Amino acid sequence: MIKTASILAVSLGVMPIAAAQTTEDAKPYSISMSGVLQPSNPSAVSYPYLAAERGMDGSCEIAMHLDATGNVAALSILGCTSPIFAQSADSFIDAQETPGNVEQIVRAVPLRINWAFDETAPEPILKAAS
Repeated sequence: MIKTASILAVSLGVMPIAAAQTTEDAKPYSISMSGVLQPSNPSAVSYPYLAAERGMDGSCEIAMHLDATGNVAALSILGCTSPIFAQSADSFIDAQETPGNVEQIVRAVPLRINWAFDETAPEPILKAAS
């Protein structure tokens, strides 16, 4: 028997002004997640201010630890491309509900968060007044 797993891809949206001083300096960005399970509060992730200011892209791998009933008991960071993104991932993890039993963890499933600037996105419609 072959087992297959479906992959969840969540796009959290595009913000036209990512930590820019004016809308003329704004760069569109996106935050996306992919994994087998959806976290309880996917909108809790944000683009780290310093990363946005520096135009940095990055990602983090997170483990969603499941108990014997399949409930998420805990989340942990497996690795990030930069400590700046690890701080954002920590805040994201703190905002998640974990109804599972941490004493009965049986497996972990991966969740990937990607932060990226979209250089091909159209210019913002509104410009700052000169």
